[in-house]
Amino acid sequence: MDRNLVLLNQNIARLRRDVRLQAWEIEQLIAADIDCTSAAQRLMRMQADLVLFVEKRERLMQGAEGCFVSLPSGTTRRPITRRG
Repeated sequence: MDRNLVLLNQNIARLRRDVRLQAWEIEQLIAADIDCTSAAQRLMRMQADLVLFVEKRERLMQGAEGCFVSLPSGTTRRPITRRG
């Protein structure tokens, strides 16, 4: 797997975890009747970053699809290229 794709997947996993933790923190602040404006802003930035990472991963994966050839059996294999 492409190193960039691996790093993107790690960042996406980290951001998803951070989003869950931030949402939990907001719930706790609301339950304690404390202002959660800054926590909500952080959550929105994290969510926006997550969207960007997922879109970038999709673009990389679409580009990688061009490197494979569909076979009648439904399997995929890399095409043979000549070096010269």
